Amino acid sequence: MTTVVIGDWLKRMKYDLVCGSLDQNVDEVIYDSRKARPDSVFVCIQGSTRDSHELSGRIKGWRKVLVVEKEVEVPADVTVIRVESGRLALAELSAARFGYPAEKLITIGITGTKGKTTTSYMIKAVLEAAGKKTGLIGTNGAVIGNVKIPASNTTPGILCSSGVFSRNGGSWL
Repeated sequence: MTTVVIGDWLKRMKYDLVCGSLDQNVDEVIYDSRKARPDSVFVCIQGSTRDSHELSGRIKGWRKVLVVEKEVEVPADVTVIRVESGRLALAELSAARFGYPAEKLITIGITGTKGKTTTSYMIKAVLEAAGKKTGLIGTNGAVIGNVKIPASNTTPGILCSSGVFSRNGGSWL
């Protein structure tokens, strides 16, 4: 993975530096504490049953940059960045981490009760017949050209979406 300075990923974001330095080297954005590593940026999010802000006191060496919505107590060597919305920050950091891939794409969204998957594959076939490079994200996973990427959830998270978007330079359904 490529290491960058956290300040580079924050350029388009609204935030307050609570403590620490924006010169910290980082290589990943995460919100799942089980995936935490020293060079990852951990985004604390208030969930319906759990609040990852509560984990901030137990970080001892497993992460050095926290993005938070509320006040937390951390060791002195940890950088804390306060934002209004952890979920929005996760989306913005994900986009920055992958080089803002959605800005380079034409995106088509399909909504409705029935027929979304069928419709998306029909549009994909039409675009490919017209010579366009396509990608698709849906309940069956992601498809880039003829390569299928399985999904663990029916609705992919922002990190998954940004990562998949960065693999394709064409249109997305």
